[in-house]
Amino acid sequence: MKKSILAGFLASLSLIAFYFAVMLLFTGSPSVAISQIRNLWPWFTLLVVGFGTQFGLFTHLKSLAKSSSSDGGPKGHSSEVERGMISANTGLSSVSMVACCAHHLTDVLPFFGLAGLSLFLTRYQVWFLAIGILSNFAGIIYLLRQINKHQAYVQN
Repeated sequence: MKKSILAGFLASLSLIAFYFAVMLLFTGSPSVAISQIRNLWPWFTLLVVGFGTQFGLFTHLKSLAKSSSSDGGPKGHSSEVERGMISANTGLSSVSMVACCAHHLTDVLPFFGLAGLSLFLTRYQVWFLAIGILSNFAGIIYLLRQINKHQAYVQN
């Protein structure tokens, strides 16, 4: 279980580091990233905690599947569906975090012919955050159900 908590914590830190890297790339200023987090802290907190929780649960489910398969239990219980869900939510969480700083991209994206994209992301940044949070919540519920099913199967 400690490994799963550590994995979730590191996943959360990775998401924050990704956000800072994107902000530094486009603005060159860590203070802009910090002010953005201050302005949207409830959304950021929910997104980061939800992502880390989901990743930790996935790691826990994987370890349960490994331990039960070595005991003759169900093999490969951590299916492609869970891996796909984690990958999709990683992408969605990352896009949600980037959407927060999209108004800073308006200086750079026109050079790439993407001015409309930055305006779109800026206008709907809270919606992207909400979708990312809901996606994480759905993933957490799904993984908790899978863990319960797995534990029920092992106990029988």
